[in-house]
This record gives sequence, C-alpha cells and structure tokens, in this order.
Amino acid sequence: MHRRINFFILIYLLTLVNIAAVVTTRTAANHETRISAGPSTIVAVINPITRDSNFKFSNLTIGTKFLANITITNVTWLAGWQINITYNPTLLNISNSADIFLPSNHIFNGLDPRTAAKTINNTAGYAMWACAIGPSSPRNHFNGSGTICQIFFTITKTPGEGEKLSCNLILDKVGMFPTRLVDPDAKDIPFTEQNGYYEISSGLIHDVAVIGVEPFKTVVGQGYVSINLTAENQGNYAEVFNVTAYCNSTPIATMISISLPSGANIIITFTWNTTGFAKGNYSVWAYAWPVLGETDKTDNTYTDGTVIITILGDINGDFKVDIKDLVLVIKNFGSYPAHPKWNPNADVNNDGKVDIKDLVLVIKHYGEHYP
Repeated sequence: MHRRINFFILIYLLTLVNIAAVVTTRTAANHETRISAGPSTIVAVINPITRDSNFKFSNLTIGTKFLANITITNVTWLAGWQINITYNPTLLNISNSADIFLPSNHIFNGLDPRTAAKTINNTAGYAMWACAIGPSSPRNHFNGSGTICQIFFTITKTPGEGEKLSCNLILDKVGMFPTRLVDPDAKDIPFTEQNGYYEISSGLIHDVAVIGVEPFKTVVGQGYVSINLTAENQGNYAEVFNVTAYCNSTPIATMISISLPSGANIIITFTWNTTGFAKGNYSVWAYAWPVLGETDKTDNTYTDGTVIITILGDINGDFKVDIKDLVLVIKNFGSYPAHPKWNPNADVNNDGKVDIKDLVLVIKHYGEHYP
C-alpha cells in the first residue's frame, strides 16, 4: 500500500516539474535577458534620397510633396513608439492622414502592429502618431534598426527671387505627448533625436561674371596693346551691366551697358594705351559691376596675369634691346596670327604681322636698356 502511494507521489512531482519546464520555456521566449538601450539609440528624420537629415530643394512649386523617413538605430526591447514631429506651418503642412504611414519594411512588420489615431495640426505645425506590437505577435519586442514610419510634407510657400526659406523638422521630446520609446513594461527607452532641416531656394538668380582677360601681347613697348575680355551672364535673367578693366589698381577701360541674355557670353576687344605708364610688370584684371539682386560676386573678378611695359624693341621682356631680341624677330619673321611661328611679342608695331618694319624698330632701339 505504501509503495503504491509513493509511486503516485512520484508521478505527481514529475508532472509538476514538466509543467514548470513548459512555463519556463514559454516565458523565456518573451523575457530574454534585457539590455537597456544606451545613448547609441537614435531616432532621426532622414531624407531617403540623400540619406542624411537635410531636405534642400530649389525651384519647386506650392503643392509639391517630399518624403521624410523616421528611423531608429540600435534599439533593444522596443515594444512601442510615439512620434511627435513639429514644423513651420507657414512653409509646410501634412495634407491628410494618409501622408503619415507605415512602409512595407517598417520595424514592426510581422509583429501584429497596432496603431493609434493620427493627430495632424497644420495651424500649430505638428503631427503625432503611435504604434505598438500587438498581442498576436510571436514576440513582444523589437531589437535592431530600421524605419519607424514615413511622412509626406507638402510645400505651402515658395521663396521670392534670390530668397531662401527654411525650418527644422523637430522630434519633440518635451511636450505633453512627446516622441517616446517604450519597452514591454511601458518603461521609457532613452534615445538621442536627430532632427531634420528643410530649405528651399528660388533657383532663379542674377549672376554676371568675367571669365577671361587675354592681352594680345605679354610684352609691349610704351604704346598700345589690345586685350580680349570675356563677360558672361550666368544667371536666369537677361542683364545689362558694365565691366571695368584694370592694370594693378588703375582703371584702363570701362565697357558700358553690355547686354546679355541668360547663359550667353561675349568677347569684347579694347585697346590699352600704355603711354605714360612707367616701365615694369603690371597685373591685368577685370571686374563686372554687380547687377541688382546678385548675391554670388566671387566670379565678378577675373585676373589674367602680367603685362610687361618696356622699351620699344624689347621682345623678351628683360628691359633691354640686344641680340636676343634681334634673333627673335628673325626667327618669327614672316609670321602672323594662326601661323605656326607666330609670336605676338615680336610684332613690335602691332600691325598683326612680323616683317621688315619690326626688324627695323629693333635695330633702331638696339642697345637701349632700362634702367
């Protein structure tokens, strides 16, 4: 009799052990060793095209929409999220509730996600939404990184000419219903927010420039030298503007009322009378006067290099007329522009060719020097 009772007691104890094992196994599936999220957990507003937090556009129209991803990085034990994003309602809005949504690859996909009602306030400039893992999920938390949700913002104001408009897309953490992450016990998970930055520019600009200054000669006797100047309209509007050419800090010519349509350029040839300038090296440059509304003025100035003003007949620019200059005239004798031997500095009298007149001038001034 006692043996039979002991046998039943043994069976009963074994049954309790098995039940405990099953309960422990099921509990372990939902209660792994928890690791608290650290400062590496980031919730960010991300541009899906540039993959950073900048949303910079130009020349878009009112009503244009752009997409923002709300992402999370390096989270553990996430059971639910609440997003509260603020924006400048004079520049942007969220047109309707369908513009806040869960993409197909969102972090709670396959975890029976349950979403709350969406709140959109385009007067105050904020939107709020929440989502949690549902009771039918195979597990009660998410670990890892991914996309929380996506939001389409609609542009409601565009900038004027040459203007920029901007605002931040802020993940609010301090309001009554802040952006929040919680674990299965409804405890807050700490995180760092990475807000977005929105900027739109008109895309239409005023911009004139000097893109070339080219003297016909780099060595010239005290007399005349022709210079080619190239001006360009790099903006979106037709422009009328002036350009002044300088040697060092002295203006030597001003071209008035240059008229160019958008994208066009022009080569202007002018003559610099070097008579009266001391012999020496001069920097030649040009400056396009800024037009109304122009903001990029870095390309309004162009510097070519140097022009040497020297003795008539000095071809190599060493401030004396000697055998070297005579050899250069003879070497380039008979040449003209586009000729393979053409050297404009050997054209002493600036008539577009190297001939007997240039040879005579070198011989006439042979032996002169400065100083």
